[in-house]
Order: sequence, then C-alpha cells, then structure tokens
Amino acid sequence: MAPGQVRATTMTSRTAPASSGARGAIGQTVGVRSTWLRLPAVAVVVALGVAACTSTKPPAGATTTPNPPTSAEDSSTARSALASSLPPLPSSSGVAGSPTSVAGGAQPPTPSQLPHIDEASLQAFYTQQLAWKSCSGGYQCAQLKVPFDYAKPSGVALELSVVREQTGVKSKLGSVVLNPGGPGGSGVQYARAAAPIIGLQLGGKFDIVGFDPRGVGESAPVRCLSAKELDQWVAFEADPTSSREIAQQDVLAKGFAAGCGAKSGVLLAHVSTVDTARDLDVLRAALGDPKLSYIGASYGTFLGAIYAQLFPTHVRALVLDGALDPSSSAADLDHTQAKGFEVALQSYIASCVSHGNCPLGTSTAGAEPQLDRWLAVVKATPIRASNGRVLTQALAVGGIAAALYAPTSWGDLTAALVSAFKGDPSRLLELSDQIDGRQSNGTYDNLVESNSAINCVDRPGLGPTIADYAREAIAGDKDGPTFGEFIGWGNVACAEWPVAPELAPGPVSAVGAPPILVIGTLRDPATPYVGAQALAKQLGGSLLTFDGDGHTAFLRSTCVDNVVKSYVVALKTPAVGTICK
Repeated sequence: MAPGQVRATTMTSRTAPASSGARGAIGQTVGVRSTWLRLPAVAVVVALGVAACTSTKPPAGATTTPNPPTSAEDSSTARSALASSLPPLPSSSGVAGSPTSVAGGAQPPTPSQLPHIDEASLQAFYTQQLAWKSCSGGYQCAQLKVPFDYAKPSGVALELSVVREQTGVKSKLGSVVLNPGGPGGSGVQYARAAAPIIGLQLGGKFDIVGFDPRGVGESAPVRCLSAKELDQWVAFEADPTSSREIAQQDVLAKGFAAGCGAKSGVLLAHVSTVDTARDLDVLRAALGDPKLSYIGASYGTFLGAIYAQLFPTHVRALVLDGALDPSSSAADLDHTQAKGFEVALQSYIASCVSHGNCPLGTSTAGAEPQLDRWLAVVKATPIRASNGRVLTQALAVGGIAAALYAPTSWGDLTAALVSAFKGDPSRLLELSDQIDGRQSNGTYDNLVESNSAINCVDRPGLGPTIADYAREAIAGDKDGPTFGEFIGWGNVACAEWPVAPELAPGPVSAVGAPPILVIGTLRDPATPYVGAQALAKQLGGSLLTFDGDGHTAFLRSTCVDNVVKSYVVALKTPAVGTICK
C-alpha cells in the first residue's frame, strides 16, 4: 500500500491453487500483502533516503567482499545480525516530507531522471554463482549478494534471501521472478505458497523464484518497535479535527520514526525501490537469465516499472498486475485508493444485502451509513474481546479493508460483523491482523515497519508536520465516509522520517523494451483501475482489463490466466481492448 491510510500496507491476497493452500482462481487465499495501504494509526503499511553510510567499517553481518556466500546457515546468521547492528543515521540526514528534502537540498529525481548505472563496476555481483541448497517443502534456497550502497559497490554487501521451485521440464525457458507487493510483502513466503500453481499455469516452462527485498522478511529486515508498541501504533487513529488526538498521533509518529532510526540505522537510507530494482537485475544475472521474466502484483508493479525504466533492454516479459501510477503524488494515491475502497465496499454491500441476513440491513442505500454509525460507536467505546484485546475504530476499518481484497472473503466479513455487532470482535481482529502481519502469538512480521520505511524513501510525503497529514485526512472525507479520512492520514510516519525521499513522482518509460503486460481490475480497492490505464500508457504497454471485484486479477480468472500464459511463455500480447471476466 503505499500512501493510503488503510494501513500503511497494501495488503493483498494473491491467489494460488487450493492444493497449495493459497487462494485464487481455484479458490483459497495466500495471505500475502501486496499493495499500498496505510497502517493503522498512521503508518502506511503493505506500505514502504539519501543519507549515506558514514561508518568506515561494515555493519555486523555484512561483508566487504562480493563473493557468493558459502553457507546458507552462515548467511542466515549474518542477515539476522545485520539490521540490529547497523550504525545510527548521521545527524545530517535529511528530513522526509518536503519534496526538496534530499541531500544538498536538491529535489529528488523523477524516474526518468535516474542516473545511468555503470554495470562494469558491479561485475563481481553480476557474475556471482548462487549456492543453492535444499530447504523445507522441496524448494531450493540461496543468498544473493548485492551492494549495500550502489554508490559504493566495493564496500559493504547485503545478502538477500532467495527461494526457487525448479521445473523438471527439459525445454525450460528460464526463470520467472515474483513480487507479491506491499511494499514489505515477503517474496520468499509468497513463492513458497504460490510457486506450484504459477509453475503449473505457465506450463512448467520456468523455474519460479521469489526473493525478500532489502529491508523485508529475511533480507536485513527493518525493525522499529516492540510488539506492544506496534499494537498501539496500528490501533490508533486520530480525529483530524481534535487537537488533542492530533498531538497524540504526532507523539506516536515521532516515536515510530525514532524507533526505526535507532533499530535500523543507515539501512533506512538503502531500502528504496530503486535499490531493489537494481537488486532485481543482479538476481536476473545470477539466475543465468539474459533477460528478466517477472510477475509483480500491486506495489510489485511499481518495482517492475522502475526496473523497466532502468533496464529496458534487459526485459523479456513483465506482468504488472494491479498497477500503481508512478506519476501520482502521495496525496493523489491516497485519494485514488480511498475511492477504490469505497467502490469495493459498495460491491460487498450489494452482495451482503442480496444474500439476506446482512448485518447492515436490507437496504443498499442505508447499509454504509449504518456501518459508519457503528464505527463511530466503536471510536467512542472500543470493544474488548474475551482474550483482552480491544477493537478500536482503526482496527475495525482495517479488518473491513482486509476482507475487501477478495470477494472470497466477503462471507468472512459478514460473519465478523455479525459477531462484532453482538460484542465479540475476535473475528474482525483476525481480519485486521492479516493486513498488519500480526501473528496469533502477538508478534509481528516486519510488514508494517518495512512498508513505512520503503514508502517514505520512495516519494515525498504530504509535508514535514503532523498538521499536513491532518489536513489531508479532513480532505479525504470527500472520497467517502468510511475510508476517506482513514486513508487520508496516509504515511504519517513520513512526516517525522529521519531519511530524505530518494525519488519524486513522475512518469516512467521503457524505451528499448519489448511489450509489457499491464493488468487492471475494474473494481480493485487497493490499486484502482485508473493506475493500470496510466501505467500502460507510460510504458507503451498492453492493457488487459479484468471486469471483476477484488485486488489483482491473475489466478482469479481463467481468461486472465490464459492471457498471462500466452504472454510469458510465447510473448504474445492480447488484442487492444481485451476485457476478461
């Protein structure tokens, strides 16, 4: 999720076959986030700097030699030690929020202004051999070495976790790399869940590869807060008209940013999508593929677009499903996403009412007002579950948003609302936990933290103070009564971020690339269809439209799946104006 406040994360449930335990065209759901949404309380999760590393010695767990790792176990230990031992940010780091707050006071570049990459200085990385080892589930795992700072490729190296499912087909066409979105979604976890169905869908012609981007999952994860602190962070949403609550939000935002700076140090300056796009090209080379085949969902479309901008001649086939518009500002993305969730909510309401026994009543016109009245009650009097957890308004809206990612979750939302209206919020809390990466034992993966870290360096925020975010939340009211204000808070953490943004909004281009396939879903809540239209136009790509509800389209429509297979395997693009159902 990028800027939106529906949880700083952009969670998305990608699809996979019933046999793999994932959801999709065949049925279930892989609970992997993929979009831009904002975190509760003002973060921006499934949400995700220019400050240079000033330390003269590498952080613990990193290495100054770009040779491939010799042991998966050794590199795993190094990864876990890296983020916690990085030196603090230099005091001269820029302050995020202002479009001009980059090193030296210059405005950050737009995608088309990104500097040329001198691959000659990176040959030690490009020529590395991945040391694959068998790992659980019949997969193979390895660590990819990439420069910690691409401006200093001979310095510290990071190790990124990579997993693959090998095909046994002799006529293999190469590898397909996956990204499930977020930013902050684990490509390793997603590949483990979805590789079997995607490999089958592509006719067994490719190895299916997933990786955790820098700052995410097993790849030097960004850390900021304790589990107890994250509980407070995701559960709070300030009334933007209340000076007292705005002040509380400001304290929380400052605490979040300070925690990230203290626990993750200079890593925060090196987790941008530009860095990850460069990592993706190093991975392509290490896999032995002369050109990249890639399927990116939600935020993964932004990563794919930046890759196409930087490496157009290295593209073989890019599938960008549930697209974001790189030229949109943080505020524009907030407004677009809020409207998308409102459209999705109306689709859910129509279905709920038509099936009868809907907790929101029998009138489609009266259902959302009834829901909003209940949310106002929860705002004033949060509901305590039997296990002691409390459902706040922010968590309730987050749970509703989570269920709107897939029509297959609408029944779960109805059941959760029925229970919550009766005083039992446990089911709605479970839905909310999905979007925050909160585990049943109360711990969190690093989705919330990495989402904010990546989003805050990927584009300027709404301004340098909490007041700028409060104004945006108030402006969000016009986007819809349920989600407008919530998403309008956006990445409030960016108002206090210790690292300056590295990129400014602007169109991408892919001059020299072959046709790129962009997919848009007409009633996508997290990445509305207008983003796919804009991205396809910028890339000169082929736009495939899915006339459906929910987030992303691949593995949810036989028609879409067939188009993707034809494109990835045979490089055939669909006819102009193709619409799938």
